[in-house]
Amino acid sequence: MIIGITGGMGSGKTTLSNALAEDFPVYFADHLAKACLAQSAVITTLVSKWGKEILHPDNATIDTQKLATLAFQSPADTKFLNSCLHPPTLKSMQELVNRCTASKIIFEVPLLFEADLAACFDLIIVVVADQDLRIKRIKSRDGLSTSQIKSRLDAQLSDSYKAKHADLLIFNNHGLEELKTQIEKLRAMLKTSTNSYRRTRAFADC
Repeated sequence: MIIGITGGMGSGKTTLSNALAEDFPVYFADHLAKACLAQSAVITTLVSKWGKEILHPDNATIDTQKLATLAFQSPADTKFLNSCLHPPTLKSMQELVNRCTASKIIFEVPLLFEADLAACFDLIIVVVADQDLRIKRIKSRDGLSTSQIKSRLDAQLSDSYKAKHADLLIFNNHGLEELKTQIEKLRAMLKTSTNSYRRTRAFADC
Protein backbone atom coordinates (compact mmCIF):
# COMPACT_ATOMS: atom_id res chain seq x y z
CA MET A 1 0.00 0.00 0.00
CA ILE A 2 1.54 3.31 -1.10
CA ILE A 3 0.67 6.30 1.09
CA GLY A 4 1.38 9.91 0.17
CA ILE A 5 1.76 12.76 2.66
CA THR A 6 1.60 16.30 1.33
CA GLY A 7 0.74 19.85 2.30
CA GLY A 8 1.94 23.38 1.78
CA MET A 9 5.22 24.80 3.04
CA GLY A 10 5.16 25.13 6.81
CA SER A 11 2.10 22.96 7.25
CA GLY A 12 3.85 20.38 9.41
CA LYS A 13 3.95 17.47 6.98
CA THR A 14 7.55 16.64 7.87
CA THR A 15 6.70 16.46 11.56
CA LEU A 16 3.96 13.99 10.70
CA SER A 17 6.22 11.98 8.39
CA ASN A 18 9.03 11.75 10.95
CA ALA A 19 6.58 10.53 13.59
CA LEU A 20 5.21 7.80 11.31
CA ALA A 21 8.75 6.71 10.44
CA GLU A 22 8.89 5.05 13.85
CA ASP A 23 6.52 2.35 12.55
CA PHE A 24 6.60 2.48 8.74
CA PRO A 25 9.18 2.97 5.99
CA VAL A 26 9.02 6.69 5.15
CA TYR A 27 10.88 8.43 2.34
CA PHE A 28 11.09 12.11 1.49
CA ALA A 29 10.80 13.16 -2.14
CA ASP A 30 12.82 16.31 -1.42
CA HIS A 31 15.73 14.21 -0.13
CA LEU A 32 15.56 11.97 -3.18
CA ALA A 33 15.48 15.03 -5.45
CA LYS A 34 18.48 16.52 -3.66
CA ALA A 35 20.38 13.29 -4.27
CA CYS A 36 19.56 13.62 -7.96
CA LEU A 37 21.35 16.99 -7.95
CA ALA A 38 24.58 15.02 -7.73
CA GLN A 39 23.95 13.33 -11.08
CA SER A 40 26.25 14.67 -13.78
CA ALA A 41 23.48 14.91 -16.38
CA VAL A 42 21.33 17.00 -14.04
CA ILE A 43 24.23 19.28 -13.12
CA THR A 44 25.05 19.85 -16.80
CA THR A 45 21.43 20.76 -17.61
CA LEU A 46 21.09 23.17 -14.70
CA VAL A 47 24.41 24.87 -15.41
CA SER A 48 23.38 25.32 -19.03
CA LYS A 49 20.29 27.16 -17.75
CA TRP A 50 21.69 29.28 -14.90
CA GLY A 51 25.45 29.20 -15.32
CA LYS A 52 28.27 28.15 -13.02
CA GLU A 53 27.13 30.61 -10.35
CA ILE A 54 24.86 27.86 -9.00
CA LEU A 55 27.90 25.70 -8.22
CA HIS A 56 29.99 25.51 -5.06
CA PRO A 57 33.56 26.83 -5.32
CA ASP A 58 34.66 23.34 -6.38
CA ASN A 59 32.73 23.92 -9.65
CA ALA A 60 31.49 20.35 -9.39
CA THR A 61 28.49 20.34 -7.05
CA ILE A 62 25.26 22.33 -6.86
CA ASP A 63 24.82 25.01 -4.22
CA THR A 64 21.16 24.38 -3.40
CA GLN A 65 20.61 27.81 -1.83
CA LYS A 66 21.89 29.61 -4.92
CA LEU A 67 19.85 27.30 -7.13
CA ALA A 68 16.68 27.92 -5.13
CA THR A 69 17.14 31.69 -5.34
CA LEU A 70 17.21 31.52 -9.13
CA ALA A 71 14.73 28.68 -9.65
CA PHE A 72 11.96 30.38 -7.66
CA GLN A 73 12.23 33.72 -9.43
CA SER A 74 9.39 32.87 -11.79
CA PRO A 75 6.91 30.04 -12.48
CA ALA A 76 8.80 29.27 -15.68
CA ASP A 77 12.08 28.84 -13.81
CA THR A 78 10.43 26.62 -11.20
CA LYS A 79 8.84 24.52 -13.95
CA PHE A 80 12.23 24.05 -15.61
CA LEU A 81 13.84 22.89 -12.36
CA ASN A 82 10.99 20.46 -11.72
CA SER A 83 11.27 19.07 -15.25
CA CYS A 84 14.92 18.26 -14.54
CA LEU A 85 14.42 16.70 -11.11
CA HIS A 86 11.07 14.94 -11.30
CA PRO A 87 12.00 12.09 -13.69
CA PRO A 88 15.05 10.83 -11.73
CA THR A 89 13.23 11.38 -8.43
CA LEU A 90 10.26 9.31 -9.59
CA LYS A 91 12.64 6.61 -10.77
CA SER A 92 14.14 6.48 -7.27
CA MET A 93 10.67 6.27 -5.72
CA GLN A 94 9.70 3.39 -7.99
CA GLU A 95 12.88 1.54 -7.08
CA LEU A 96 12.06 1.94 -3.38
CA VAL A 97 8.55 0.56 -3.96
CA ASN A 98 9.95 -2.39 -5.91
CA ARG A 99 12.37 -3.25 -3.10
CA CYS A 100 9.94 -2.69 -0.22
CA THR A 101 8.92 -5.78 1.75
CA ALA A 102 6.69 -3.96 4.27
CA SER A 103 2.93 -3.94 3.84
CA LYS A 104 2.86 -0.12 3.67
CA ILE A 105 5.30 2.46 2.37
CA ILE A 106 4.99 6.22 2.88
CA PHE A 107 6.32 9.07 0.76
CA GLU A 108 6.30 12.71 1.78
CA VAL A 109 5.80 14.58 -1.51
CA PRO A 110 5.41 18.37 -1.21
CA LEU A 111 4.30 18.74 -4.83
CA LEU A 112 2.18 15.60 -5.00
CA PHE A 113 -0.79 17.30 -6.66
CA GLU A 114 1.25 19.86 -8.58
CA ALA A 115 3.18 17.01 -10.20
CA ASP A 116 -0.04 15.10 -10.99
CA LEU A 117 0.95 12.08 -8.89
CA ALA A 118 -2.35 11.38 -7.12
CA ALA A 119 -2.99 8.30 -9.26
CA CYS A 120 0.25 6.77 -7.95
CA PHE A 121 -1.04 6.50 -4.37
CA ASP A 122 -3.55 4.34 -2.55
CA LEU A 123 -4.06 6.84 0.29
CA ILE A 124 -3.31 10.56 0.36
CA ILE A 125 -2.93 12.46 3.64
CA VAL A 126 -2.90 16.26 3.52
CA VAL A 127 -1.63 18.45 6.37
CA VAL A 128 -3.22 21.90 6.46
CA ALA A 129 -2.60 25.04 8.49
CA ASP A 130 -3.52 28.73 8.25
CA GLN A 131 -1.24 30.61 5.84
CA ASP A 132 -0.22 33.29 8.36
CA LEU A 133 0.94 30.58 10.74
CA ARG A 134 2.78 28.78 7.96
CA ILE A 135 4.61 31.98 6.98
CA LYS A 136 5.66 32.49 10.60
CA ARG A 137 6.99 28.93 10.81
CA ILE A 138 8.92 29.23 7.55
CA LYS A 139 10.48 32.53 8.62
CA SER A 140 11.65 30.94 11.85
CA ARG A 141 12.92 27.81 10.11
CA ASP A 142 14.48 29.10 6.89
CA GLY A 143 15.10 32.79 7.50
CA LEU A 144 13.30 33.81 4.30
CA SER A 145 11.54 37.13 3.86
CA THR A 146 7.76 37.37 3.68
CA SER A 147 7.92 38.19 -0.04
CA GLN A 148 10.15 35.18 -0.74
CA ILE A 149 7.82 32.89 1.18
CA LYS A 150 4.68 34.21 -0.51
CA SER A 151 6.32 33.76 -3.91
CA ARG A 152 6.96 30.10 -3.14
CA LEU A 153 3.51 29.58 -1.66
CA ASP A 154 1.94 31.11 -4.76
CA ALA A 155 3.69 28.46 -6.85
CA GLN A 156 1.83 25.72 -4.95
CA LEU A 157 -1.80 24.71 -5.15
CA SER A 158 -4.06 26.03 -2.40
CA ASP A 159 -4.87 24.14 0.79
CA SER A 160 -8.51 24.11 -0.26
CA TYR A 161 -7.66 22.24 -3.46
CA LYS A 162 -5.48 19.74 -1.62
CA ALA A 163 -8.07 19.22 1.10
CA LYS A 164 -10.74 18.57 -1.51
CA HIS A 165 -8.64 15.79 -3.05
CA ALA A 166 -7.35 14.28 0.21
CA ASP A 167 -8.40 10.98 1.74
CA LEU A 168 -7.44 12.16 5.22
CA LEU A 169 -6.81 15.62 6.66
CA ILE A 170 -4.48 16.54 9.51
CA PHE A 171 -5.05 20.01 10.99
CA ASN A 172 -2.02 21.76 12.43
CA ASN A 173 -3.16 25.15 13.73
CA HIS A 174 -3.08 24.62 17.49
CA GLY A 175 0.33 23.45 18.56
CA LEU A 176 2.38 20.30 18.83
CA GLU A 177 0.27 18.53 21.46
CA GLU A 178 -2.88 18.61 19.33
CA LEU A 179 -0.87 17.48 16.32
CA LYS A 180 0.56 14.59 18.33
CA THR A 181 -2.97 13.49 19.26
CA GLN A 182 -3.95 13.33 15.59
CA ILE A 183 -0.72 11.53 14.72
CA GLU A 184 -1.36 8.82 17.29
CA LYS A 185 -4.87 8.25 15.94
CA LEU A 186 -3.49 8.04 12.42
CA ARG A 187 -0.71 5.68 13.51
CA ALA A 188 -3.21 3.34 15.15
CA MET A 189 -5.44 3.41 12.07
CA LEU A 190 -2.59 2.58 9.70
CA LYS A 191 -1.34 -0.23 11.93
CA THR A 192 -4.72 -1.94 12.05
CA SER A 193 -6.07 -1.20 8.57
CA THR A 194 -5.83 -3.78 5.84
CA ASN A 195 -4.14 -2.78 2.63
CA SER A 196 -6.40 -1.22 0.03
CA TYR A 197 -5.09 -0.63 -3.48
CA ARG A 198 -6.60 1.99 -5.73
CA ARG A 199 -3.60 3.43 -7.59
CA THR A 200 -3.84 3.29 -11.36
CA ARG A 201 -0.34 4.43 -12.29
CA ALA A 202 3.20 3.59 -11.26
CA PHE A 203 5.86 6.21 -10.57
CA ALA A 204 7.82 4.67 -13.41
CA ASP A 205 5.03 5.65 -15.84
CA CYS A 206 4.95 9.34 -14.86
